[in-house]
Amino acid sequence: MTCSTGYYSDISGFAAVDMNKAWVADGSIMIRHTTDGGKTWKNQTPGPSPTYPYNLLRDVFFKDVNNGWTVGDNGTIYRTKDGGSSWVKAPTVTAINLKTVFFATINDGWAGGDFASVLRTNDGGASWAVVVTPTAFGRDTYGISDLFFADAGQGWAAISGAVLRTGDGGVTWIPAETHDANSSVFFTDKDGWVVGSFGAISRSGDGGITWITHTDVGDTFLYSVSFPDADHGWITGGGGALYKYTKQKATSTANLVTGPFFTLDQNYPNPFNPSTTIRYNLPHSSFVTLSVYNTFGQQVLQLVNEQQQQGDHEIVFHGKELGFGTYFYCLQAGDYISTKKMTHLR
Repeated sequence: MTCSTGYYSDISGFAAVDMNKAWVADGSIMIRHTTDGGKTWKNQTPGPSPTYPYNLLRDVFFKDVNNGWTVGDNGTIYRTKDGGSSWVKAPTVTAINLKTVFFATINDGWAGGDFASVLRTNDGGASWAVVVTPTAFGRDTYGISDLFFADAGQGWAAISGAVLRTGDGGVTWIPAETHDANSSVFFTDKDGWVVGSFGAISRSGDGGITWITHTDVGDTFLYSVSFPDADHGWITGGGGALYKYTKQKATSTANLVTGPFFTLDQNYPNPFNPSTTIRYNLPHSSFVTLSVYNTFGQQVLQLVNEQQQQGDHEIVFHGKELGFGTYFYCLQAGDYISTKKMTHLR
């Protein structure tokens, strides 16, 4: 088994066309799809059987029940016209890791990611071009976490500490300050929501010019917000958390997603010396391998290599067999692959 050392498992991308039909990108090689409001999920794998190094998928967007797009590492973009049953890969125009994709119409779409770059298409994703580079924002950012467009001109971008807005299709942007590390933004008319660190949910009623903290749902890091209509929404977060938002009140339904999904938790403590605990969950019986890699991608230890039953599992890892420094631990169970970073202290 060979694992990527650049993936940190969580629900990073979410798209819903109503309160029953939705798709999830969680930084793996697959898209997950539900038709019953999150009670059950099926896997969809864009492209041919993946090989290492994996281009992991970071976001997904569906305009309707048929037309959807997903983006990921190394400029990867796929499109589907049949609800995810089959996917077609777009020509690669950038080597950056893409984190977000959004379409205002079937033809007009945008993708964004590392180094604050924005791509645009006007032919449904068949071809793409870079329209914004980091210097165009006039500020230092860690990249674009999310994009939302009301039409071919008016849009918003979530970055760390601000929400940017544009009126010319993404050529120029104006920042509005927020207090949190923003990960996702969504608008219904002039009402906007942005979610991010420590469960914070902020809201704007003036098209994104100003933002106020609306509510919070604890310490969970929130990754995605999506509203099928003005009164009903979904919010996703770390550890497989999924919240339903109804009539301006967020109610937790975290078990809705956590149950049907594989999860790999961050080891604790981290950094560690001499030992740390790694926990993971299997939604069904699977053959599991859990391995440790160095920063060169070389496997240095194999902790698990066996068939395991459904449920929660944990292993106490002792670092005495390793030198001090940074390592990656990778879980593979069937098609599921997840990698996290840990540090062994001197």
